[in-house]
Amino acid sequence: MPEYRFRIGDAFPEQEPVARFVTVLAFIHNDWRRTMQAMVDSTGAPGGEGARLLSFRQLVGYSHEATEFLTGSRKRYEEVDTFVSSLNAEALGQYDRVFTTLAPIERWMRKQRDITFHYPKMVRESYQADQEAIATALTAAADETSSITLADTHAGISLDFADAVAVHLLGFKLPEEQEELRRLVQALREAAYALGVFVVAAVSTYLGSCEPGAIATVE
Repeated sequence: MPEYRFRIGDAFPEQEPVARFVTVLAFIHNDWRRTMQAMVDSTGAPGGEGARLLSFRQLVGYSHEATEFLTGSRKRYEEVDTFVSSLNAEALGQYDRVFTTLAPIERWMRKQRDITFHYPKMVRESYQADQEAIATALTAAADETSSITLADTHAGISLDFADAVAVHLLGFKLPEEQEELRRLVQALREAAYALGVFVVAAVSTYLGSCEPGAIATVE
């Protein structure tokens, strides 16, 4: 596969909406790819369960943010909408697939985004266990046995009990609910694939539209 080299200001001028749009698409692609790779790499590794949980929660948040960005950008900028509409049929099909795959879990994703990127709030004035996310999670995890390991270095410290509690922030506590969780994970996988196809098509199309001489191909 070829490598393309360029001065960023020549290939992605900041005043162009489509240049900014494609740049954020690249952010999204990198975040999804790296997060999913981190999930794979954590399998079987020490502390891997906690690392997979963190990656999964991040991916859920990124998924919600990605759909918000895609729809919002097309609404705000005619140039972006025209650019997306000009992509080939496969890319547009995968674009639609991102939304159709994630639509059934949109509400759940939005809630998880807030929990992942905003630590659970504590409301002292009107505390009720069933109205505070962290209290609800602690209640659900109350009978589980977990651990804390302290050490002289940060690398050696392990607060495993927090991972055990964080699992319950996902909202799946009963055995029969685990199938629903697997369904959600599969939806995220399918959406990630579809988004990848769409982003690559968008980036390739954009590169082809750049001014002659702005992009150099390195074989």
